Amino acid sequence: MNWKAYNELAWTESIITRPEMYQKEALCYVNLLKRYITKTPAKMLHLGCGAGGHDFYFKKFFLVTGVDLSEGMLELAKRRNPEVTYLKGDMRTVSRKEKFDAVIIPDSIMYMTSIAGLKKLLAILCTI
Repeated sequence: MNWKAYNELAWTESIITRPEMYQKEALCYVNLLKRYITKTPAKMLHLGCGAGGHDFYFKKFFLVTGVDLSEGMLELAKRRNPEVTYLKGDMRTVSRKEKFDAVIIPDSIMYMTSIAGLKKLLAILCTI
């Protein structure tokens, strides 16, 4: 991914968006998932994790693995959340042998702009 906003200009993310801005949304997901997942600690796969804003809250409840295409955003995420495992990859082709209790795609699902891309993603989700 060569988008400047997600690579060379990724450093601006911490100016534009602070972790507190993700709190309400992240905790909404956490509360919903906690109704169905009783395993402790539960494993969460966060596809399209970006700079780790959601993960700042997810990591308090789950063992999180984040996946993103952008090296710039992943660097920010790693600094913000050193206890989270981050991997560079495309959500449509990511392959994980590890099993997860939850898979979440809060914002990046909007990047699925074709039926073919969405079908690839759904096929991957069926294997995780």
